[in-house]
Order: sequence, then C-alpha cells, then structure tokens
Amino acid sequence: MPRLYPEERELAQLEALDARHATLDEATLNEGGIGEMVLRGTWPDLKDFDHALAEVAAALGREAAARNEVVEGLGVRRLRAVGILADPAAALALLQADPDWAGKAARRRVLLVVHPTGRVLRWRPCDRGGGR
Repeated sequence: MPRLYPEERELAQLEALDARHATLDEATLNEGGIGEMVLRGTWPDLKDFDHALAEVAAALGREAAARNEVVEGLGVRRLRAVGILADPAAALALLQADPDWAGKAARRRVLLVVHPTGRVLRWRPCDRGGGR
C-alpha cells in the first residue's frame, strides 16, 4: 500500500466518512415482501448496533422458549430485532423482561493502549528520607 501524504490521508478519511449510509434498496423487494438494507458506518456504531441486535435476538429466543414456542433461527431473530429496535419502547420492554439485562446492557467501551518509554520504565520515586 503506498504511503499517503497527510493531506491525502485526511481527504481519504473525509471521503470515507461521507460514504456512511443506511440505505433501504426498494429494487431488491420481491413478491414475498423481502428486501435488503445496507449499512456502512464507523466501526463503533456498527459494533454497537450488532450488539443491540444480538441482545434483542437473544431476548426473542428466551421469550419464545418461555412460551414453549418454536425458537426461530438466530438470523431470523436478528432480522426481527431490526424491526423491534425501530420501536425503542418495545425494545426496552422486551429487554427489561430479563432480570439480568440491566447488568449486561450495551455500553460503548474504550480501549486505552499505553506505550511507556524506557525513561518511564526506569523512573523510581524518591524516598524523602535520604534514599535514592
């Protein structure tokens, strides 16, 4: 991969941000009412949405099992979760039905990576009592 100059890299990043979208493609709609939607976004947003889909899909599975109904496959439950997430009140009610949900609610996490220099690793606090 060729190295880009800072200005080119910044322009490429701005172009990538401009390419974010959530598009419902009506041309994919078939006679059964099935269509496609495409998402393109920043990784944290997509990952959070994926986590929300997983949580709602799991809740749908628990709800069906509790009623002794057939539990649909994960892919179908994740798709149903998209529709449920379109109604935040319904999604919240479904998730809150699980008593353990509050402890595992989706939260964005930040990873902090520290690269200490050799100087920092050699640092030792002084002993005011006359030691090193």
